[in-house]
Amino acid sequence: MTDEYLRVLDPLGQVIPNVYALGDCATIREHELPQTAQVANQQAIWLRKALNKLAKNPEKSFTDVTQPFNFQNFGSMAYIGNWEAVVDMTKINEKAKESGRLAWVFWRSSYLTMSVSIRNKMLIPMYWFMTWVFGRDVSSFQVYDKRKRFLNGVEGPEQL
Repeated sequence: MTDEYLRVLDPLGQVIPNVYALGDCATIREHELPQTAQVANQQAIWLRKALNKLAKNPEKSFTDVTQPFNFQNFGSMAYIGNWEAVVDMTKINEKAKESGRLAWVFWRSSYLTMSVSIRNKMLIPMYWFMTWVFGRDVSSFQVYDKRKRFLNGVEGPEQL
């Protein structure tokens, strides 16, 4: 549980000094937020800026150098299979709702542009192409399962 400044609270509701939490593990007291990467990303950016302000002004308190965290919903996207997706960005524009192949293209392009490094921006399309051509590789799960069963005494070594 955290306060609106992402400071961790003890069981009595008191702030624990210099301990912060964000993302899925941080619930802001009396403030419901979706458990999405969008929330965690905004919290991380907000906390980085707040801690930098505090480092530049060590004589001030944390609440003096920053405003409470405020989540801005930029919408949500989800892949639903068969090259289709759903996009809901009605928080930005009332008509910004789409589903189907066009939403899938938008989902893929936004995913690609949000990747951080140039390396990932080159690898992600390559992996998408390889998955499209060869399908998903789940053979390693079968090998892992056989090893696990052997270690648990269910199968003998000759079956590996």
